[in-house]
Amino acid sequence: MLALVLTLVPVLMYNAKYPTISPIDEFHHIDYAERLSDGDLIGLGDRFGLEMMREFSCRRLDASEIAFEVPACDAPDSALTPDRYPENGYNVAYIHPPTYYANAAVGGSIAELFGKSFVAGARLANVAWLGAFIVAIFVAARWLGCKPIVALMASVPCVVNPVSLHALATVNPDAAGLACGAAALVGYLGWRRGGSLWWLALVVAPIAVKSTHGLVSGAIVCLIAAEAWLDRPKPFAPRAAATTFRPVFAAGFGLVGVAAAVLLLQKSLASAPATVIDQLSRFHAERFPIDQMLANVIVVPPFYGYLPRHVNERSVLIVITLMTLMVMLGMVLGLANRRDPADQVLRNVGVAALGMSVLAGPALIVLNYSINEIFVAIPSRYLISLVPMLVLVGAAAFARHLLTRWGWIALTALVWTVMVLEMAQESTLGVT
Repeated sequence: MLALVLTLVPVLMYNAKYPTISPIDEFHHIDYAERLSDGDLIGLGDRFGLEMMREFSCRRLDASEIAFEVPACDAPDSALTPDRYPENGYNVAYIHPPTYYANAAVGGSIAELFGKSFVAGARLANVAWLGAFIVAIFVAARWLGCKPIVALMASVPCVVNPVSLHALATVNPDAAGLACGAAALVGYLGWRRGGSLWWLALVVAPIAVKSTHGLVSGAIVCLIAAEAWLDRPKPFAPRAAATTFRPVFAAGFGLVGVAAAVLLLQKSLASAPATVIDQLSRFHAERFPIDQMLANVIVVPPFYGYLPRHVNERSVLIVITLMTLMVMLGMVLGLANRRDPADQVLRNVGVAALGMSVLAGPALIVLNYSINEIFVAIPSRYLISLVPMLVLVGAAAFARHLLTRWGWIALTALVWTVMVLEMAQESTLGVT
């Protein structure tokens, strides 16, 4: 309960004081959720609906440096045409499965029943993802043999940082990243405890929410494969080997199957060629961006991200930097500690998460170029699903000794206090 309160308070404060539209493609996500609430799935070639365009005109975009004009809030419906909005009115959120948007659509529809705006309800619906994350991180910590204090120590840094806070306070499938990461870890640990392959459904589920959330799925599938390889029968026996590698095949085929289903859904809903999307032309790469591969390696926990200008203060940057360094130090200590054999599973989880965080940037660059011949610098928020695993390893390492445990708690309390006070001082966070 304490973990939920400590994470819910800053999320609700951020939500209440951020009326503007986030520049991280929130208008695309709002349109997707609104259309889904009417039973309409978004596909390639679909353009913004009237409801989203009205919200955009009234709320405005939190990016005063972007020079384009949209119709006024009180403009007649006839003036709200897609070509007067960003991306020439084409919705690029079609690449995401409808899973996240279904939850947002329910929240938005309920809000409208009470006379509130659809966007306000869709944003508040992220509380469901936050609650799921809190439950999953406590279950994962317990099954890893950690005390509840470790789950509490991990849950607050996971949420109270620029990347997670902004996602959870806006309409964006990144808001589900923490829940997906923690749920996938629970699926892996549940399989290890009971042996049932059904637990692996939680491992592959993140990719059905957002493709980049599949990074945690990939990390855990690699972990399962490594364990199967180390446990392989010696000498080789086909029947025993089939049993040993069965979880690898189940998780691997499940991951590929869900990804294929998402791609087939996108293809079936497409009503125009990909050339209509301005983003694809804007980011088109004439040749493979080999020189950008190493530049997009992300080796630190993805805490840094977009913050509205009014809270993008030096004090916030300092405490977030300190928290990032603390988590990195905890990861090093956790991976280096080999004195306790009982921590082997926790170390394996840390190695898998850290390895995937290093490979994620280059892998996504290869994927983008292979599918669309584009190059896009990989933002750290794409790795949000790996955060629960990374932070849990660090928190467990710091919790071993009284002094380091209280050091972690003190710094976490400082980060929480600074973030809350900065938001409390402002009447509104967005800049239009």
